[in-house]
Amino acid sequence: MNMGAGLRARQQTAAGDCRPTGNGPQMPHSINDNSNQRLIVYGTLVPGGMYHYLLADLPGIWERCVIRGYMREYWGFMAFQYDEKGPEHEAWIITSPGLPEKFPELDAFEGEPYRRIIIPARLGVSLVLANIYEGRSWD
Repeated sequence: MNMGAGLRARQQTAAGDCRPTGNGPQMPHSINDNSNQRLIVYGTLVPGGMYHYLLADLPGIWERCVIRGYMREYWGFMAFQYDEKGPEHEAWIITSPGLPEKFPELDAFEGEPYRRIIIPARLGVSLVLANIYEGRSWD
């Protein structure tokens, strides 16, 4: 299944809107996709992970999902880079109305090596758009 068919990753801007990144047809950024209430986690923020406490107080639903791209270790931590044609990886997704208020804290925690973007994720039989922290560099 081509999870990213017709979907493009979008980078979150300081103003809160999204602009498309990558190749392929452009998605309208005004779509009511609730991506601001979803976060995909794949490393230390997962349930049971070292830094899960940063998300543990959020009311919401945790579910398994599948994302496409490349996963590597970067300075001892996992770093993901989205690629709609890349291999599939299992991850977790949290859906919570509290995420928009939590993103500034998470952005500061993740720091310069990561950027928050919006990508498609397979959740059951559906594709949803969600935020994820993508590694900026493989160096």
